[in-house]
Amino acid sequence: LIIDGAGRREVPIERAVSAAAAILLDPKSRVGLLVGPDATVEEGFLAQGVAAALGNAPISRLGIPGHGLSGLRSVPGAQLGDLDRADVIVVVGGDLANQQPVVELRLRKARRIGARIITVNHHATAVQAIAAAHIACDPGAIGAALDELRQYVAAAARPVVVWDERELAAEPAAARALAGLLADKPDGRQLELGAATNGAGLRAIGLSIDGVLEALEAGQINVLFTIHADPVGGPGGSRWAAALKNVKVIEIATHATALTPTAAVVMAGLTTDEREGTLVSMAGRVQRLRAGANGPAGAAPAWEILIAIAHRFPNVPAERTPAQVFERLAKTNVAFAGMTYGTLGIEGTPLSAVAAPASGTARSVAPTGEGLVLVATTPIYGGSARPSTALAPLRARASVTLHPTTAATLGLTEGAVATITSAVGQTSVPTQISDEVSPLGAYVWLGLDGGAEALMGVDQGTTRVTIRPGASA
Repeated sequence: LIIDGAGRREVPIERAVSAAAAILLDPKSRVGLLVGPDATVEEGFLAQGVAAALGNAPISRLGIPGHGLSGLRSVPGAQLGDLDRADVIVVVGGDLANQQPVVELRLRKARRIGARIITVNHHATAVQAIAAAHIACDPGAIGAALDELRQYVAAAARPVVVWDERELAAEPAAARALAGLLADKPDGRQLELGAATNGAGLRAIGLSIDGVLEALEAGQINVLFTIHADPVGGPGGSRWAAALKNVKVIEIATHATALTPTAAVVMAGLTTDEREGTLVSMAGRVQRLRAGANGPAGAAPAWEILIAIAHRFPNVPAERTPAQVFERLAKTNVAFAGMTYGTLGIEGTPLSAVAAPASGTARSVAPTGEGLVLVATTPIYGGSARPSTALAPLRARASVTLHPTTAATLGLTEGAVATITSAVGQTSVPTQISDEVSPLGAYVWLGLDGGAEALMGVDQGTTRVTIRPGASA
């Protein structure tokens, strides 16, 4: 799709690429690039090359700040096989059954062969049911539970700590304390429950979350080029929307986003199932992505689109395949040193080095204002952003889950509409009532219509919300 003097028109992707390149190379354009969490390692790397060719244009990624997580991430990482050898496995925050069900199954196997499972959380999870001990905490207060956890880790010879990126990023002191528990354990390992598909891979090539939004707000960017990124539809969307007024957008996306209706150029990318490349797993393992299906006519993988755009630049890249792009990356980035598609094989290879600690903006820690602590939860099914005919019966709108005493205090009953307000936004969703959540939290699904994103700031930091009965969802 392009917008030109004839209006908005659908054109062959080659023409869309030419239109995008013309905008990027316009001397009046001040470009910024934004990479989303579904982009492959190669696509992030090529986007960095485009940014460099445009005079080191600002480039950043969408995601959670890692300001307080460098110490914990520097502890040796666990592979899934390490769970089979662990004597104690600690699960801190998150909800494995919904976020990483494969890991939950591995924990069940580890328990059968003798590992003790310890959970630390403010709500019930499926893993808690098989745990030898559960340490309860309040939302946003994992740190208060770590003294009790110390005894279990101290008694272990081969502990593995599985921790949730979203929750620990909001408590940097707790992240440091958790790293300290493993400091004197030569065989201790940590396994991050990452919030983004390829967050680890984009961090490994040096992409920060800082730079582009700040430059937009300062008026330093008048063209934004997004690669699998939907900033307006995600956390802090209202702030992004305000910053993007009067900014021309070029978009590579698999589905329509909040940017699509007004974007100057939209190029249809292929989904994860339709393209080649590499991703870095939550265990820090670089893994091949192989196309399992053909994409629709007129679409192309983002890596190919980025190469095609770069061919309009003075210095034409030599690569024609993602394998060749990865080979060049491996020669310039120590984290991928010595790797090729051939050496990755079927199982992949752990990163050669831990990515440098993220710098820049710290995440909000102390909840501001009054009300309940917002807890963003992840459903295993549902959502309208990625429609699936097979999963249509399971698709749902977002909801808020409240403790019975909290719901009664607010005058809400099961199924009643609740209007939830934070400092940055508002949403109205149906109420669910459960005694398995904390009375101090409002548990709202991510990734669904009316979900938690509307209530969260750009840094996805700790947020308080107020709730009142609503007229309609």
